[in-house]
Amino acid sequence: MKTHAERTQLAHALGAQLLLTIEFIERVQDFPSGPQLREIISSEMHRGRLAGLRILERDVKEMTSTLAPNERDGLEALLKQRLGYDADAAWHAERAAMRVALVAGRIRSEKERVRLERYLEALIVRGDGKDEAAAIEALLRGS
Repeated sequence: MKTHAERTQLAHALGAQLLLTIEFIERVQDFPSGPQLREIISSEMHRGRLAGLRILERDVKEMTSTLAPNERDGLEALLKQRLGYDADAAWHAERAAMRVALVAGRIRSEKERVRLERYLEALIVRGDGKDEAAAIEALLRGS
């Protein structure tokens, strides 16, 4: 279990990532609710509310799925340059975690099910891993 200081540090890192992402989206698309969302993220970040930021992270990730591939690449480069966030490394870590469920052939918890569903959505958006997507769909249907 993480200490309060560790959770606060994670909250600040995630909040910074989300704020930069929202600012990027505002620059490349019409996004009238951006300022309000940035205010909410800032509030959660300053309160150190990691759980609230993780909920917001899911929404922001869905928003990035509407970006054109070159815009997503630009966002990932910006996140890496300014914050040291490596989207490829995060993707590979998530892929490895999901493969554990595939190898096990079963879903061990509701949390894992939700994570598999989100990972499947990301695979579809990325347009890669068709075999992997089919295996995940079968696993989700079978459990």
